[in-house]
Amino acid sequence: MPSSVEDQRFAPATTLSWNDAGDELTLFDSAGDRYFALNGAAAAIWRELASGKTVAEASEALTARFDAPRAAIAKDVADFVRGAFDRRLLIALS
Repeated sequence: MPSSVEDQRFAPATTLSWNDAGDELTLFDSAGDRYFALNGAAAAIWRELASGKTVAEASEALTARFDAPRAAIAKDVADFVRGAFDRRLLIALS
């Protein structure tokens, strides 16, 4: 994964199924028989990325939605992407 992810698009891994439960998302990774629960902030990031937005576009959308500085949200989104990518929950799109 590139060190700068701002202009990168990511998508859920093909081995994932997910259920949107309002404030929370549950993910099941059939490749590793693993379950994940994403809290409100992580779920909001996931939804933005899953809709096809770049990391920068997701950060902008979340900044408009939440009362937090753009830099803080951008860092949180980038950190989430790196963690989800490392756990093979997200794949990078070309």
